[in-house]
Amino acid sequence: MDAQKKTVDARSAVVFDVDNTLTPPRRPLEPEMAAALQHLSVPFFVCAGSDLRLIAGGKSMGGRMTSLAASEEPLSGVAGLVFLGFPLHAAGRPSSDRGDHLKDVDLPMMFVQGTRDQLADLSLLEPLIAALRPSPLLHIVEDGDHSLRVPKRTGLKEADVLHSVAEAIGSWAEGI
Repeated sequence: MDAQKKTVDARSAVVFDVDNTLTPPRRPLEPEMAAALQHLSVPFFVCAGSDLRLIAGGKSMGGRMTSLAASEEPLSGVAGLVFLGFPLHAAGRPSSDRGDHLKDVDLPMMFVQGTRDQLADLSLLEPLIAALRPSPLLHIVEDGDHSLRVPKRTGLKEADVLHSVAEAIGSWAEGI
């Protein structure tokens, strides 16, 4: 586990990265273990004494595991959830089953998805999100893939896309 402090413009963020590729057999954690780590990590950041609003979430499976943890029991001190490339289904196997638990999450949520994400068909994600309460925000990265990378033909640099995403998340977080 690695915690880093990063600053995006005037906003501060703590990044908590569970890197399960460092331990054998280099495969994703079981959902129960990942959810348990989420429940253990949140009190650490709440106790750190920061006056910042705590937003939990993650990239891909990290976001999904955070949402699973939040659907099972409240994440103490968390004001909202942000998902970067929520993995709604396996590549080439469209389904919304992996999002069924989201109806049990009682927190504001924000989804950041690319239009070329092979793990989240927007035609499945959009109606799923529309049915959730409180109503989540869906921030679309035009031409973005699962990692929110855009093709060179767009003329956008990765840093520009990430800056735009950070701004959108910051604006959303200020409003919840």
